[in-house]
Amino acid sequence: MAERNARLTLRLQGWTGWSRTQPPAESVVVEARRGQVLGPADFGIGGPDLEAFGSVFGCQIRLMTLLEDRAFFEYQRLVIKNADGSINLSAPAAGTFLLKPGQHVDLATPTMDGGLLLCVTLNSIDESDEAA
Repeated sequence: MAERNARLTLRLQGWTGWSRTQPPAESVVVEARRGQVLGPADFGIGGPDLEAFGSVFGCQIRLMTLLEDRAFFEYQRLVIKNADGSINLSAPAAGTFLLKPGQHVDLATPTMDGGLLLCVTLNSIDESDEAA
């Protein structure tokens, strides 16, 4: 039976608050299946930063549904960035978003003085044959 996989580019950038100099963004490409939770390790965080990420931010993104031409995600402890790059701190820190291949969404931790900026891009949806 064929199973769909999403090829995603995940970009992570630390945000240090009001400083003009910001850490560089880092990107990784991952394959994800329906139901998979994208946590800090998927975004390339490791070592001591991995523990700090979980205890400080605790945010996650989950691939809920994967159709032939779109993917539905849910997120927790994040907010979607506005078109002008700002964030709405009074917006719910949980919700859903839909991506079609080639589309992306920018998310941020709901903080004013520093945090994380995350970008999820849906590169493609592929079907793979798995032995049953």
